[in-house]
Order: sequence, then structure tokens, then C-alpha cells
Amino acid sequence: MGASATRWTVDGRRGPPTVAAGRSVVPPGRVADGAREAGRIRHGRRPARPGPAAARPRRARAPAASPTTVSVVAPSDAPRPRPTRTIVTVGTREVYRNPWMTVREDAIERTDPDGAAHPGIYAVVMKPHAAVVVPWDGRRVHLVGQDRYPLGAWSWELPQGAVHVDGGDPAPGVDPAAIARAELREETGFEAGRLERLGAMAFAPGMADQRFTAFLATDLRPGPPQPEAEEEGLIVPLAVTPDELDAMIDRGEIVDAATVATWYLATRRGLPGRG
Repeated sequence: MGASATRWTVDGRRGPPTVAAGRSVVPPGRVADGAREAGRIRHGRRPARPGPAAARPRRARAPAASPTTVSVVAPSDAPRPRPTRTIVTVGTREVYRNPWMTVREDAIERTDPDGAAHPGIYAVVMKPHAAVVVPWDGRRVHLVGQDRYPLGAWSWELPQGAVHVDGGDPAPGVDPAAIARAELREETGFEAGRLERLGAMAFAPGMADQRFTAFLATDLRPGPPQPEAEEEGLIVPLAVTPDELDAMIDRGEIVDAATVATWYLATRRGLPGRG
């Protein structure tokens, strides 16, 4: 083995190559020189090359940049992009209605900047404002699961829903916090001592007008679930830790977008008492 493979042991004696805590131990006399050389290289100053001190042209230093003030624009204050086309509603008709939703079809025109109009249609699902709730007891999040008929699959979700009147019209005088408390009581039986608003979002902006408000529910008091008649016997509770919930999302076991988005807002805000 060549001299380049020689190393020094911790007590300063010459010996075979040694690795301590993942590092090769080098001769004690070389530590300072090696550190100085590494420092010069790390900070952009390589050791001088041997040879005449002939004047190599020095590179002129660029003048220091003057301080720049950066303006941070909040999303609500940010200038909106100007579209090159606009959509104008020229007619509308109701095509379907049941106790939970209404579907309308609009006749529209997409107008170019030069004024040329292109006719088309747009279908919109109309549903009332909803609430999605994170029930947090200080250690676990309480989910509910049910067989979602449109997906043909089981879905784990945060408690959520809306107060309907016929056709999916919003119930008059019902605020989002009251909806959140009602859904929490119906699906889990919990009463929330504290309800904190996290934000407002939309379920499916490309096809529906329904929005929802996200809440964090804490100081939970247990009680019997009070499901609606249509949900009786269909909802299954599941309590999980935050790490377990994250893992369920990563494995694709939670596919409900409103649940994932609300959970993101809750963890960004911070869960009280989470270690």
C-alpha cells in the first residue's frame, strides 16, 4: 500500500487507515494546515501557485450592489391578469333539481378583443355554502369514512356538509360556524368548545359554485352522533394521529380534496398542544 494510504491513529501513532465517526483521522501536524487550506478554498481563495510573481492581470471587483427594496404583494392585493377574452352569459335554464343541488345550463359567448363573439354552453352545479371541520382532541384527529357512491369507493374525510333547502338553495340566516358545529355533531357527536376559522375555499371551481369555510374544532366534548336519515348507519369514525393522517394522504387513502386542503391550513396554523 502506498504512502498516500497511511493514516494516524487518535493517539498520534502511525497506523492503518482509521475512520472515526465517519471521518478519516489525519496526522496531528497536518490538521492546522489542512484546515487553513480548506478555509481558503471554501471562501474562494485558493493557495498561490508556485512560480514567478509575474503580474497576472487582476480582475476588477464589481461595485457593491446598492440595497434594493422588495415589495411583497398579498394575493388579495395582487394585480389580476388581463384576459384576452371574456365570457358573457346570454341565457340560462334549469336542467335538473333535487333536494341537495340544482344544475343549470348557461348559453354563453366568448368574446375576442376585436369584439368577435363565439357561442357556447356552460353547465354549473349549484350547491349551498358548506363547512369542513378538523376535530382535534390534543392527540388525534377524528375522521369519518363512508362509501362515496359517485366514486364507487370508500373515502376517509374530515366532517363536512351544508344546510340545504329544496334544490340545494342555501338555508337563510345560517352562518358557516353554525354549519360546522351542526356537521361535527351529526357525524362525530362532538361539541366544540372552541371553533377557529382557517380559511375559505371552493370545492370544484370548474364545474360548481359551491364554496366552503374550513374550521379547527378544539376543546371537544363527546356525545352520540346524530346523523341525518340518509346517512344513518353509513358513517364510520376513525381517530388518527397527525403523522398517521399524513401517511394516509401519502398512500392515497385520503382522496377528498377538501379534506387535504383543510388539513394543510390546520397544520400550517398549528395544532394546539401538538408535541
